[in-house]
Amino acid sequence: MTNEEKKELLIALCGYYPYGVICNVTDINDPEYSHDGRLIAIKPSPFDCNGLPYLFEVESCSVLADITELKPYLRPEWTMTTEERRMMDRICGKGNIILLSDSANVINTLNSHFYDCEGLIRKGLALEAKEGMYKSENICQNDLDFERQAYYLYLKGWSKARIADNLQRPINDINNAIIRAYDKEAQTIERREKIEKLQDELRYLSILKV
Repeated sequence: MTNEEKKELLIALCGYYPYGVICNVTDINDPEYSHDGRLIAIKPSPFDCNGLPYLFEVESCSVLADITELKPYLRPEWTMTTEERRMMDRICGKGNIILLSDSANVINTLNSHFYDCEGLIRKGLALEAKEGMYKSENICQNDLDFERQAYYLYLKGWSKARIADNLQRPINDINNAIIRAYDKEAQTIERREKIEKLQDELRYLSILKV
């Protein structure tokens, strides 16, 4: 794995991490050891861990992994469901022209569904998600998508009546969805700031090495 690939994978993991991405950990000193679990922490390390000063904690794994021992399970874009395509159409608008102000929402939505937007599977930096691997998320995904869409449109200045008409849901559902989405966003601000700080540190280290 080249240094550029390590940086690319780290930045990608920062995007998937808030949504509970499942990763495979393989011990390079023991090829027979392999463990699957959710990525629960990205920890700065005082040591150079195969080119990056970060270690990764995976659920139920007894050791911290470095970047060369970790591969996330991602979904190829062709696995996108009809409902997910409709959701993306609503976000992107007609002609799929994405405004700069909307790009962060698009990226977060794709990351929350664990799509391989950067071709990491093809590059050998990620594994294709097994069938049903994210089934528990999919059970409640429609509700999560509805909350995210309602809140996003509300922030864009749409009236609740217009949102209800667009998403074909009662006004009370729109009110409750906006409240839930706001509460969740408030709870995750600190975690997002930590991830952004980590990404800034990574870019700074990259500049220093040039």
